[in-house]
Amino acid sequence: MSKDELFTEFQNKIKIDLSEIKELSSLWKLYQQNDCDEMIRIAKKLKDRFPFLIPAIKAHKNRLPQNGNLGRPTQSLIQIMEERNTVEFGQIFKTFCIREEIYGFGDLQVKILVDEIKNKRKQ
Repeated sequence: MSKDELFTEFQNKIKIDLSEIKELSSLWKLYQQNDCDEMIRIAKKLKDRFPFLIPAIKAHKNRLPQNGNLGRPTQSLIQIMEERNTVEFGQIFKTFCIREEIYGFGDLQVKILVDEIKNKRKQ
């Protein structure tokens, strides 16, 4: 966020009551256990005040490898590499940040995933 955006958000801050704090803190424990279904259930109760929770939880769930799927970030990187026909990190990273902005991955996180993809292709 820019300085102005941060200031605007600060001006529009909301008070979180104790019951919401308890529900929100339970999400962390559930996140550590990868209990996405229970996280969604709680997020639905909080969606009016915290509408960003459900998309974030769904993104987390899609991030996890399941049923032979490598997980959305890795699959997206493979697709980007194939579409652009490149392994050049700068191009891959730029496209990934636009396409998968919900993850907020930094360059090192993406670099690790790209390197893993490249290493598996060499084998």
